Amino acid sequence: MISTLMFKFNTILLLDKKHINIFLCLFFLILFTNCSTPGESEALKKAKEIKATFYTEEKEEDEDKPSNPPPKLNKDTALKNYVFFALKNNPALESAFYKWKAALEVIPQVKAMPDPNFRYGYYIQALHTLEGPLENYFSLSQTFPWYGTLALQGSAAFRIAEAERQNFEAEVLNVIYSVKKAYYNYWYLGKSIEIVTRNLKYLNDTVRFSKTRYETTVYPYTNILKLEIEDELYKNSLETLKEFIPPIRAQFNYALGRNTTDKIPFPKEVELPEQNYTQSELIDLVIRRNPELKSLGFLADAENDKIGIALRRYIPDLTVGVDLTTIHNAAQFNQDPLIITVGMNLPIYFTKYNAERREAKANKQKYLRSKEDKQNLLLSNLHSAIYNEKDAWGKMMLYKDSLIPKATKALELTRESFDTGQSDYNTFIDAYRELLDFELKYALYIMNYSIAIAKIAELIGPEDIEMKREVASR
Repeated sequence: MISTLMFKFNTILLLDKKHINIFLCLFFLILFTNCSTPGESEALKKAKEIKATFYTEEKEEDEDKPSNPPPKLNKDTALKNYVFFALKNNPALESAFYKWKAALEVIPQVKAMPDPNFRYGYYIQALHTLEGPLENYFSLSQTFPWYGTLALQGSAAFRIAEAERQNFEAEVLNVIYSVKKAYYNYWYLGKSIEIVTRNLKYLNDTVRFSKTRYETTVYPYTNILKLEIEDELYKNSLETLKEFIPPIRAQFNYALGRNTTDKIPFPKEVELPEQNYTQSELIDLVIRRNPELKSLGFLADAENDKIGIALRRYIPDLTVGVDLTTIHNAAQFNQDPLIITVGMNLPIYFTKYNAERREAKANKQKYLRSKEDKQNLLLSNLHSAIYNEKDAWGKMMLYKDSLIPKATKALELTRESFDTGQSDYNTFIDAYRELLDFELKYALYIMNYSIAIAKIAELIGPEDIEMKREVASR
């Protein structure tokens, strides 16, 4: 199907070689003149810096090539080192980076001039003229899109590339959050095993002491049996916790971009993060800085550029060219006929151009509505994270400053009374269970608080969350 009609106007001139050379120089000067899209060089520089920092070598599929062994991690490895490792090795993040990089390469393609058209003809049957028979025919032409079309195409491609850059930034935040969440979950599992193991040892000591009392004094054997039953129950709880190690470790390895079966030691301690923003400040940061919202904004702007491109479809593109015909033995005249051609396409299929413009407008509204919906979702997640952070912090301080110290003192007094026969088994075991429950809940609220702060950091950007150099401890 013919998309456009071409109208051409020819002027025949007889020019010497000097004028031909001047005309060709002007032609190629216009041909290779290109427009520069604002921000393109900065974006390319940023992509190059990221690639040099994180992705120094492009990976190829080679099953025979041995993979690099993962670096050794130990219990003293800091969270920030885990995050940096994930940023270098997470395949989903690397995929997002190359998607952005590929989008940048579209810009020079769409803002470049159309390819020039060269034609050659040979007169099989000579056409005789007064100057002599015609031999060869040469034609060179170039189409020039209407003013601003290439700039708009470059601008639209740049905005789409910027949207992919924001998607990459969103993936960075997601990877950081995933690593932190997996890190805190893995720490909580290790801390729970440590707490249960320590309390189980305490219970074992109590059982041995009770057996000694039974052998030397009058002591109810039923208390020993009850303690042994309690001991078996907590041993079973400990084994159940250890069964959680492979799946939780696999989640952590996945977030790091490692083999899911690789060994990772339990983190030693957790640094309590802290954020000093009010709720209204956090809401403002999400609206202004969240990369997912920025991405949708860039896509809407790109569709606005496409509306401008569609409007220019109604305006003809100009085609300028030169045709040269060589004449046998024309050297004696030192002249060959040169034809300057000027043509333009005739944009008459308005249905097509109208549809293109309506498509761009509809896509723009789609992205604007998607941005509004995404903003509502992000703010909803922010409110949930703020609530979880405040709730976990309050309960964490309650257990740390009040409940655990009191439960510890109560267990000590109850143990003394139990050893001397002044209190029964139920009183002692209730105090023991209460302290164990408080310690486990305290560790749980540390995890919940840290994950809530990590979620807030994902929503507003990790650079806005300062790490408080304070080790969480009882």
